[in-house]
Amino acid sequence: MSREASASNVFMVKDGELYTHPADNYILNGITRRKIIQLCDQLNLKVNEQIFTVDDLLNADEVFISATKQDIIPILKVDDHTIGNGEPGEITKQVLQAFRSLYEQGVRNQV
Repeated sequence: MSREASASNVFMVKDGELYTHPADNYILNGITRRKIIQLCDQLNLKVNEQIFTVDDLLNADEVFISATKQDIIPILKVDDHTIGNGEPGEITKQVLQAFRSLYEQGVRNQV
């Protein structure tokens, strides 16, 4: 039984802390996921690697998914339930900005 999508990872934010499933045989422990965790450490954002449920997602302040081909995508609804205030949250935006900045630096260094 998979806990996440086949090519992406789920992160949720509750009370200012991020949560993502632990790296095990049920998730894709990809480069993007690991890089987000590193960036969160640099941004002084606590990341908890622990199992969470759909109920936890429904009660989250923010939810986003990460995927190598699609960047970081804010999730505004889960099963027709609005997450937070229905807009991308501040922590999601902060992580997205740091991730895109890192990507842009890499592209500039290759030119």
